[in-house]
Amino acid sequence: MIKNCRIFDYLLITLSIISIIYFIILVINSRFITAYFIYPVFSIITGFYSFYELKNKVSILSNLPKGINYSIKAILILGISIFVVIESLIIYESNNKYNHECDYVIVLGARLNGSSPSPLLRYRLEAALQYHQKFPNTKIIVSGGQGDGENISEAKAMKDYLVEKGIDESLIITEDKSTNTNENIIYSKEIIEEKTSKDYDVVIITNGFHCFRSKLLANKHNLTAHTYAAKERDDTAPHYYLREFFGCLKDILLS
Repeated sequence: MIKNCRIFDYLLITLSIISIIYFIILVINSRFITAYFIYPVFSIITGFYSFYELKNKVSILSNLPKGINYSIKAILILGISIFVVIESLIIYESNNKYNHECDYVIVLGARLNGSSPSPLLRYRLEAALQYHQKFPNTKIIVSGGQGDGENISEAKAMKDYLVEKGIDESLIITEDKSTNTNENIIYSKEIIEEKTSKDYDVVIITNGFHCFRSKLLANKHNLTAHTYAAKERDDTAPHYYLREFFGCLKDILLS
């Protein structure tokens, strides 16, 4: 029992070190956001827990009443199981590139640097260009409003980028009211249904880590959609895969 506890504690120490190293990588290589603090907080908590157990050669849980001990372990096992299932679905969908012609493409917005697409948004636009080369008649909805620190709406920046790359302006429809993925889906669907009364199919273009949640929200709003995964940044991808788990969990519980 003590040996198993030590193995678990050493695993926690390893995760604690990895977490703080990843935090440093994020701070150095990307724009800092408050959510990054989760990594040093996790590192401090797990480091303190594991060092305490190793120093005192006793499991903290073993000192608790059996009922509480077993309840905590059951919650941990359930939480890990849910995480593995949802994260597996996110990873599976992240490799999907729907390679058939659809009536509409919805390109989801992401942060701008002033008036210019951020790297993640540029990857989405490059994927839209790839899809357009295969299916040049599909209409493209660029979806995204204007956020803090952005000089124009994400939709306008996306349209300007695509037009500059040679896409006919008449094929591009702007949706510039949305402020999150849920609204991207809602407002884009409204635009489509204003333009057609027949059945239609849709491809959602976003970064790989975001595909599963986008499809989940589309289904929530009775929009049957396929996904076409854009590239991701190697340094920030682990953070976004972790963030998407919590986003998906929230959408599942509140649906």
